[in-house]
Amino acid sequence: MQVILISIVRLSSRGAALYRKIFPRVVHIHREVLSALDEHEQQMLASCLLKMQVRALEVRRDGLVDAYADRRKGGSRRAWPCDAAWLNQAEAGVMPII
Repeated sequence: MQVILISIVRLSSRGAALYRKIFPRVVHIHREVLSALDEHEQQMLASCLLKMQVRALEVRRDGLVDAYADRRKGGSRRAWPCDAAWLNQAEAGVMPII
């Protein structure tokens, strides 16, 4: 299974400059952390994380969590829609990041 994560963001010129500065370092750190796992273990980790993300969406969809603090939006309580099409994408291994 291949997991494809996509994020679409708009950055100010200062944000874009910061991104260009730190992103290569973040990628390097992530690769170093993942180097502790062989390829099979990395695939297992990705599979487990995907299953957990799908289950978290199902839990939210089923009403067990009515709202959450979206830290990317300043910590306000805003509930995002979680519909069947979105869950189907998640289960297919294509996880949109909101």
